[in-house]
Amino acid sequence: MTVDGLRYVFDLLTNTDTPKQSFWFALLTEQAGATATGTSIQEPIAGSYERARIDNVSGSWEISGTSLNNGVEIEFVPATEYWGMVRGWAMCTDNLDGKVIMLEMFET
Repeated sequence: MTVDGLRYVFDLLTNTDTPKQSFWFALLTEQAGATATGTSIQEPIAGSYERARIDNVSGSWEISGTSLNNGVEIEFVPATEYWGMVRGWAMCTDNLDGKVIMLEMFET
């Protein structure tokens, strides 16, 4: 979870924010860390690329033990040109910038 992700959860617990209606998943082409933002992450620059939306509704998420998993497939538009090497993913609050709630880098 990122710094903004921890703030988001804290704000939900203290009733200073409301749940987001949807989240946007980004593919990462460069390393990102806990202080990443929706404008600092590096994503594919191809014109065919766009973030994938998941509505924050019942059924979109599953809890298994201490893990939170997506309950629906995350589908990106098909690539019509080279997107580059995808090195990870990020869950963002906006389709263009916003906050990064969590991210994961792939093992290489």
